[in-house]
Amino acid sequence: MSDTIFITTFAKEHIDLYGKRFIDSFNKYNSHLPLHVYAEDFDKTDLSNHYKLYDFNKTIPLHKTFLEHIRMLQIGLLTKPKNRLEKALRWSYKSFTIIHALENSSCKYVVWIDADVETVGHLAKNSTSKINHENLCTVYPQYIDGELHIESGLIIFNLHHPSIINIINHYKKGYHNYQVLDLDKPWDGFWLGKYCKTSKDPINYVSPPFSNVRGIFKHHVGKDKFRNTDHNKFSGRKI
Repeated sequence: MSDTIFITTFAKEHIDLYGKRFIDSFNKYNSHLPLHVYAEDFDKTDLSNHYKLYDFNKTIPLHKTFLEHIRMLQIGLLTKPKNRLEKALRWSYKSFTIIHALENSSCKYVVWIDADVETVGHLAKNSTSKINHENLCTVYPQYIDGELHIESGLIIFNLHHPSIINIINHYKKGYHNYQVLDLDKPWDGFWLGKYCKTSKDPINYVSPPFSNVRGIFKHHVGKDKFRNTDHNKFSGRKI
């Protein structure tokens, strides 16, 4: 039995964009590892491979409150500040999924993995432990405009570390209490970076991003994945 679960979330309209590739490639190489998909608006009939499905909206009803708060704040705004909030909403699905998984999983490691990541190689069952050792988490640090940003395409969380509750509470402050919206760039990576910057907990920093899993996972980053589509580059939703 694996001591690790992988988690992700994406919407139905992203299935053809990258969701199907994510599911198919993960199962091609790593069907021995548990994969939990928080489906925002689709059911398992849309994808027929090995994974555990959660209905995002039913499992995490509190996200609707966050979404409605963003929509209220956007009323009457010009394009730039409106898009700033749209980015906060886009990456909030990830953070709410992480909160739920960290609070409800019984394994040792929870690994967040973006759905735009393609699996290109085999990951052994004990690889997570070897990568993370006994650290609280493994993250990819970057600096954007002088601020610590965590490139969050893949994050390893150690649920057996006594400080895991601190990360959970930090995420909740950001997304249940809307404190992430106080940031100049209200992205999940900056919010996690805010925790890492002040934390005295043992954190495994790996740079550059994905360098420790090269040959296993390939991250298709940025707006290029929306090129030649009718998806909004800020929300990832159809225009």
